[in-house]
Amino acid sequence: METADRRDGAAAGMPEETARALRRYVEIQREVFQLEEEKARLREQLVRALGEAGAPGMWNVTLDSIPLVVHHGTRSSVRYDEGLLKERLGERYREILEIDGVKIRKNRELVRPLLASVI
Repeated sequence: METADRRDGAAAGMPEETARALRRYVEIQREVFQLEEEKARLREQLVRALGEAGAPGMWNVTLDSIPLVVHHGTRSSVRYDEGLLKERLGERYREILEIDGVKIRKNRELVRPLLASVI
């Protein structure tokens, strides 16, 4: 069995087939990164163009005989400091609480007995 030498940083004693696979893997990772960057640039270009054209949030179009559904718009994401929020709101905190799936999943074991009758 052939082994890779130390050229190109190959580990001593690594089988050549493994070194080739690892090199190709790293090459593919670089390509994926470049494709993701290009995809993000194109997405920005499309959102800008669709927004300027006054296109609706969902746009049905056929391009080169391929039917496409294009969604565009903006999303808001709010992050907050739970402890600080409780401190500032005091008793009002419980009054304004909404169901939060993230908190439920995070505290699954505490919530499970409470939900047992409806599960």
